[in-house]
Amino acid sequence: MELGGLRTIKTYLGALVLLSGTVCLILQSVGLRSGSIWQGLRKGRDEIYSSMTRGLGHDTLNSAVNFSTRYDPRSSDAKSSISCTRHNNIAFIKVYKCGSSTLQSFFLRYAHKHDLLPALPGKGDRPNIGCGAVIKDKNIFRLPGDPMWNIFAHHFIFNKTAFDHYMHPDTRFVTILRDPIARLNSVFDYFNMWRYFRNMPKTAPNGQPPIMTYLQDPSEWDKAFKGRRARCYAGRCVKNCMAKDLGYNKLDTPAEFVSKIEEQFSTILILEHLNHSLVLLKRKMCWSLSDIIYDLGKRERQRTKNTSLPITGEMKEKYRESSAVDHELYDHFNRSLWQQVQLGGSDFLQELSHFQQVLKDVFVFCHEPKQTRQKDQILNITASQWNEPFVISRRTCYLLRWQRHNWDLVLRRRLRKYFKIKKHNSSQNHIQLL
Repeated sequence: MELGGLRTIKTYLGALVLLSGTVCLILQSVGLRSGSIWQGLRKGRDEIYSSMTRGLGHDTLNSAVNFSTRYDPRSSDAKSSISCTRHNNIAFIKVYKCGSSTLQSFFLRYAHKHDLLPALPGKGDRPNIGCGAVIKDKNIFRLPGDPMWNIFAHHFIFNKTAFDHYMHPDTRFVTILRDPIARLNSVFDYFNMWRYFRNMPKTAPNGQPPIMTYLQDPSEWDKAFKGRRARCYAGRCVKNCMAKDLGYNKLDTPAEFVSKIEEQFSTILILEHLNHSLVLLKRKMCWSLSDIIYDLGKRERQRTKNTSLPITGEMKEKYRESSAVDHELYDHFNRSLWQQVQLGGSDFLQELSHFQQVLKDVFVFCHEPKQTRQKDQILNITASQWNEPFVISRRTCYLLRWQRHNWDLVLRRRLRKYFKIKKHNSSQNHIQLL
């Protein structure tokens, strides 16, 4: 009986080895399409991850490396058993003047940190991929085998059909919204919007900014709008602009459009409550705390710059009527955010408080005066019930301030190196294998 049992076990093990080999061959054949190509890039990744682990002891470093997708950020125990898997296939839809440039860099940094395949424009330093709501092969930086993207973070008017062609079936869509009047004020200030309305004065008679003139009668001023219409995207927009970036067409009522967005998007961030939104994103995507760190510097500068305007209730109501879809979007998803926060209970609020303190610590460390700054100094973020320990170095601070064009350059360079691509003389989009 014992001999027969051993033979049975041997037969079983032999079959198991054969099956494992077959599975490996299958995985290798689909690896290019699945995004696993990036696992070979870990050796060359020297920007972010090394800076966040530099200075850790051997045991702690191993713990940080092994952490990866195994940590459940919703757990009360940082070393809990596996209960969720980090989600890496994400399309972030930029919405103009909603803090989306900060989030764009945030997602590109995430792609770099985790060796993911990002979508990049086909030519040069361009903020958009595609034109309007259409992406053509000539618009993208093409790679041998046409692997699917893991991360999309460039400007593009939302069109799910286009993403279905270039991204994985389990891609989750994320965007960000802002209070419509706050967004309007930012647009007027950034683009000097008074220039795009016939007969609008640069300054009102009482010395107030031109947005106050517009809000006196938005519907009438909309008729006088002569803004330059960009061929592929329109940043100079004053009416239902957030909805337009999300693919709105006039056939839908505001309520119908909101229902579509709710069905298609996994997470809607709210700029006025960005930290709440990021903790929620972390939990939904099973990310780590280090994944959602950002530089508070820009937000602090904007906060000190912003001045309150004497916008009346009547002005707000007139603009609500003029830009009804944007208001419906913002009101609905702002309520939804707070409902989700409430469902998170006290644990969510405690994690939020911890996250905000970490952001403040990072801000103080990264903005220390040059006179007292030490080049090799690091900031140790200790473990908590919501995170494993990690390190912020001076290099990390530098990378946290990177913008889209910085990341595009580094990511494009890394793609070329990995795929052994050289530029064709006539176009960056045409590639040759070395």
